[in-house]
Amino acid sequence: MVSKRHRSNNLLALALFVGQRLLFGTGVLLAVAFLCYLGLEMAEGAPLQRALPSAGAETVAYVSRVLRGDLGNSTAGSLTYTAVSVTEVVPQLLIRSLGLLAVSLLLAVGIGAPIGLWTARRRHTQWSLPVLLTSIIGVSLPSFFVALLLQLGLIRWTRTFGKALLPVGGFGWDERIILPALVLAARPIAQIARVTFVSIGETLDRDYVRTAQSKGLVERIVMARHVLRNAAIPILTTVGISLRFSLSSLPVVEFFFNWTGMGFTLLKSIARRDDNLTVALVLCLGALFVLVNLGLELIYRLIDPRLRAQVTRASSQERESALQLLGSLAAGLRDGLRRLVPARWRSGKRQAEPSPFQAALDRRNIAPTDAQEHRAERRRAWMRGTVNNLPFLLGAFLVGLLAVLFLFGPSLTAHSPYTKRGLEYSDGQLSVPPFEPDEVYPWGTDPLGRDIQSLILSGAQQTLLLAILVVAARLLLGIVIGSVAGWLSGSWLDRALLGLTEVLAAFPALLLSMTWILALGIRGGLRPFVIALSLIGWGEIMQFVRGEVMSLRVKPFVESATATGLRTPRILFSHVLPNLLPSLISLTTLETGAVLMLLGELGFVGIFIGGGAFAELQIDAPPYHYSDVPEWAALLSNTRLYARSYPWTALYPALAFFVAILGFNLLGEGIRRLVERVGVG
Repeated sequence: MVSKRHRSNNLLALALFVGQRLLFGTGVLLAVAFLCYLGLEMAEGAPLQRALPSAGAETVAYVSRVLRGDLGNSTAGSLTYTAVSVTEVVPQLLIRSLGLLAVSLLLAVGIGAPIGLWTARRRHTQWSLPVLLTSIIGVSLPSFFVALLLQLGLIRWTRTFGKALLPVGGFGWDERIILPALVLAARPIAQIARVTFVSIGETLDRDYVRTAQSKGLVERIVMARHVLRNAAIPILTTVGISLRFSLSSLPVVEFFFNWTGMGFTLLKSIARRDDNLTVALVLCLGALFVLVNLGLELIYRLIDPRLRAQVTRASSQERESALQLLGSLAAGLRDGLRRLVPARWRSGKRQAEPSPFQAALDRRNIAPTDAQEHRAERRRAWMRGTVNNLPFLLGAFLVGLLAVLFLFGPSLTAHSPYTKRGLEYSDGQLSVPPFEPDEVYPWGTDPLGRDIQSLILSGAQQTLLLAILVVAARLLLGIVIGSVAGWLSGSWLDRALLGLTEVLAAFPALLLSMTWILALGIRGGLRPFVIALSLIGWGEIMQFVRGEVMSLRVKPFVESATATGLRTPRILFSHVLPNLLPSLISLTTLETGAVLMLLGELGFVGIFIGGGAFAELQIDAPPYHYSDVPEWAALLSNTRLYARSYPWTALYPALAFFVAILGFNLLGEGIRRLVERVGVG
């Protein structure tokens, strides 16, 4: 009787959980529709004050039409641009994209998980470092770069052997799905392999696994019952995150290989201002994200029984109200800025009393020999943490090289990046750009005759500056919002902020950033890019900071600071955030790589600083999309049109993005390993 009652209670709790998540998912989709209409309204030139009520009215009207089964008509969904019903177009596009995503995810799990498992069982051998470096390289590969390499390799194979190995484009449920699926699976394979290696490696070192092995249990039983089950949650989480990355790269991959699915059609519908089809496809992607999250959370509860219990929340009497905290944060910020002023500039003001904890430390009687030995040990630890840290050394070298390009790139160019070359007569023949690499132009020229090497060296300044500004804005938003949410975990403000992050996460990052850049005005230089990319990218930093603040809040030193009467802002700024600094430094470098990845994908679909201009180069040929300002993303905007015939026009800009992303990812991993080995004072 008790077991039946317990089972029924579990089923009831599960049904209640599913109902709550579906209700919340419905709210997420409504917010997605509203933000989509808002971005489309602003992209057409409407100011924010007029776009807000208009987007709200259009969202309400759209919901009422959906309830009647009417999604409107579309022209972008038809090859002949004739009006067709959205309900006829969406299912076909959905099947094509879901099939491609399913194949890529199966490849990622089928390849990445066994590699991670194999290396985890050999974690104490020389295999661990090569796997780590390979996974970082795989995560750093932009989808357009992988697609370009595969396509150029197959073209070279066909020219060498006279027979095509695989089709290089087009839609079809045959060999044509292999290349786009491999490109979508490239980064997830590296992510899943790395997380599987770390998670299973840590689980194999647990005491309960050693106990099971010492009892003589068969290895496969130990792996199935004790290792895989406890390591499954991080791996499944990585699979979900990989699917989100694949959704973001889906438009790029489908556009490159002419796979006419949701991503390809979304780019076309946004360009043609086809609101009905745009909103419908974005909602389909958002619904897929909500359902995947729900499925993962259900699997978590099946794997780990501890997650089935309801989480108890602290009462509101035990916490500060959100409004009180926000007010004290403002006061604390003023105090913090005032404390930044040197003491000699604040004459006549009472100096702060020394901390009793610091006074106790000062009274410690440390022998000089002990202090010298401690310093010597710290120096040896730093040497081991840097010299024996290959990711740190490689990352520092590449980031240092990027810093040189950022500071001196324009002065290192052999030619002016603004000089164009037209028709040339040589050896009795006329030739037109783009010109192949030669002694004068080692990396060749673009279709306008500009030196690609000079464009890349000069463009590093604009591209890296934009990435730095975006990362700084994301860090500021993520740290402030995450600190508030973590300190008030469980409050209405915390739940609202978490809901907002889930709404933003339901959008593919590429499409959302593209929409908002167009809405803010792509001709506005750096400003629309910084605003758009920072507003859509702070969620991951916020969730990291929130989790760390929640774990640090219950520590004795924070409770002691609270007991002494310190205000919340002082506790956060002086006691909590300094403990996050090492992780935030590593996170900053990794976030820079992620921003560069997004900038490259935006450039591939024609979204770059200033918006550029179009030049008619040939009769009956697509216009060439270029920028007068040297910038890496602009060099990728014509990759799909020119890469097959003139591979150097796309290869070197894509390689520049890859090297930059790889450098920041290696440095981030190196700093993490350095902090882990050496520690931070």
